[in-house]
Amino acid sequence: MLYGIVSQKASIEDLFIGGLLPGFLMLGLVAALGIREGRLTHAGRAPFVPREAFAALWDAKWEVFLPVFVVGTFLAGVATLVESAPIAALYTVIVQRYLHRDLPAWKDVFRVAGDCIALVGGVLLILAVAAGLTDYLVYAQIPTKLVDWTQAHVHSRVVFLLGLNVFLLLVGTVMDIFSAIVVVVPLILPLAELYGIDYVHLRVIFIANLELGFLHSRSVTSRSTVSSTNTMSCSIAARFARGARSPPRDSAPPSGIRRCPSTRRFRGSVTGSSSARERMATCRS
Repeated sequence: MLYGIVSQKASIEDLFIGGLLPGFLMLGLVAALGIREGRLTHAGRAPFVPREAFAALWDAKWEVFLPVFVVGTFLAGVATLVESAPIAALYTVIVQRYLHRDLPAWKDVFRVAGDCIALVGGVLLILAVAAGLTDYLVYAQIPTKLVDWTQAHVHSRVVFLLGLNVFLLLVGTVMDIFSAIVVVVPLILPLAELYGIDYVHLRVIFIANLELGFLHSRSVTSRSTVSSTNTMSCSIAARFARGARSPPRDSAPPSGIRRCPSTRRFRGSVTGSSSARERMATCRS
């Protein structure tokens, strides 16, 4: 979405549709990597039990329904793609506050909102600086000079694409994805037009390489963002696990596990500061 706003060359709907096939391809590659690692490490394999699978899906039904709800509001004309983001946030707050009760009180909602504001605020500051850098590069006619240099030294479209992939990988290791898009897209768009590269194709190249470089980055922004994403993914995975193998409600918890009195769920006891315990309590098995 940010790429479409910065480039102003392709509709956001076309960008989303163009990313479906590459997204499924990357998902399949990650699944294949997991299968390969499981066989190499001789990880334990549980047989597929349809009853447990359906039970896990039912226990995580509200999380599974989230993308369906967001896409449904867009296809039904209720909201635009931009408006779908706050709708998804409202849906998540309602589910966590009233259904799962992971946020038993409104003070917990405000605490989580404060953490989100701190993370998003840091990203917005970076974007503001990146926008200023972009204006300076345009004022200094860097895109024009870059086009002239590329025309004089690169005569093959394939060579340009290979160089662009390497360049974006390096950019992703030193900049976060948002600021990299704001800074680099205005520089690369004239070159894409020069070599006849479609804007949707260029978007896939940008996002895939910046994401791969971002995962190898050691910046504070990337670590905090990945940490927040892993915590959320752990929480969703825990719901699937509880649905597949849920213990009896009245059974005693295993050693080292305490029962959450408000939600009757098992949580691992964690030592350390209170903030660390709160963060780790969301990532439970």
